[in-house]
Amino acid sequence: MAFWSFANRPATVQPVAVQPVAVVDPKTYDADMRRAYDHGRLDERSHRRGGFGPLGFILVLVAAVGVILVVFAIREGSFSAGGAVVDNKLVQATSSVAPAIDNAASKTGTALETAGQNLKDQGAALAGSSTPDSSAPVGSAP
Repeated sequence: MAFWSFANRPATVQPVAVQPVAVVDPKTYDADMRRAYDHGRLDERSHRRGGFGPLGFILVLVAAVGVILVVFAIREGSFSAGGAVVDNKLVQATSSVAPAIDNAASKTGTALETAGQNLKDQGAALAGSSTPDSSAPVGSAP
């Protein structure tokens, strides 16, 4: 067991350099630790996502539609009668909205055509004013 014995140790032992111990003020240390802790909390809070996200929004929307259908079913006495009421409401809403959408689309198309024609007219006016005078030679500089 020569490995464990002291007989095989080197004759000269190098001293280990000892670093001086830094003295820390407890009040400063506590303030620095509190500041670091608060900074970490703010960083973690900023990395978290807020709200439900898209999946949560879809689930809430589906639940709201389900509640509305159950309310209509209770009010009308059956799910088929409640569904008929919902269908009638949807038909009324789409019949009043469709003409408004068509009217807005036609007005937008007319406005775009007018704007395009105005741009063509302005371009033609600019091109007409920048053409060289017919009496001046083509190669001469003004």
